[in-house]
Amino acid sequence: MRKILYRLGFTFLIGLPLVGLIYQLPPVKDRLAWRVDELRGTIKYALAPPEQAIFVPQQQGEKKELPLPQVSTTTPVPSPTLVPIQQTATVQPTLIPTVTPSPLPDQIRLSGVRHEYQGWNNCGPATLAMALSYWDWQGDQYDIAPVTKPNPRDKNVMPYELAGYVETRTELKVLARAGGDLQMIKQLVAAGFLVMVEKGFEGPNVNDWMGHYVLVTGYDNNLASFFTQDSYNGPDLPFPYDQMESYWRAFNFTYLVVYPEDRQSDVQAILGPRIDEAYSDRAAAEKASDEISSLSGRDQYFAWFNRGTSLVALQDYAGAASAFDQAFALYP
Repeated sequence: MRKILYRLGFTFLIGLPLVGLIYQLPPVKDRLAWRVDELRGTIKYALAPPEQAIFVPQQQGEKKELPLPQVSTTTPVPSPTLVPIQQTATVQPTLIPTVTPSPLPDQIRLSGVRHEYQGWNNCGPATLAMALSYWDWQGDQYDIAPVTKPNPRDKNVMPYELAGYVETRTELKVLARAGGDLQMIKQLVAAGFLVMVEKGFEGPNVNDWMGHYVLVTGYDNNLASFFTQDSYNGPDLPFPYDQMESYWRAFNFTYLVVYPEDRQSDVQAILGPRIDEAYSDRAAAEKASDEISSLSGRDQYFAWFNRGTSLVALQDYAGAASAFDQAFALYP
């Protein structure tokens, strides 16, 4: 019996470091890291359960809950007034007016994208790698990830971080803006540009909502769908217009467009004044205000949250705080 215990102990001492070394191999770690993180989280929350209370904002100086905005299908609630932002005395950029577009074709499918399935927490780098491959960039997500997310457990790469990679590590240009719309996506795709969209994503399990990037490479009006390259679900997937509208709203209709410098005038002609970041933020805030009165449930929550996010970008912090309070009043 004692010999058996010695052998088991010896095997454990030798085997544990070996298992650790095997786990560090990229092909193994990519497949197992999410399970290790999931197990770590399960143990952590079993030992120290998070509080179940939901944050409910209160009126300043009062102890009562903030009333929920009432939305009626017959009498819309007036949209909140967008408080003007004090402008500093800076020279505004010369904006190129939007060119009146020719009628768009009913369907477009762009080719030339090298699809990649994502590694763990790698949807941002993988989707950007696909967008860059369209312009003959030869790298992959594992070139982008160490730069945009040095900590592999970072679950989200921000649009400005992805844009920063394009600006500093490639010869291509990039725009990252909020406040996009479905027609704008179609115009860009019809002109030969891919559109990287940040949106909500429903996982396979209950409450598995998370952020996710997809790359729009086509559309078909007859099917009322975009075609997307999805690093999680696969290539050339149809994504209905109405679902895109709702899931995209979760991230303030944020989008990225990658393009070569000699196509910059074409991008400017399509986007017009939206080329200017401050203009896009103001337009996004106004869009959110318009949606607040016509939406309900989760979509209305995100409309309030988007208004707050855009007002932060416009440095209207009091207006943003009020919008966030209204959003979290709807949160339950």
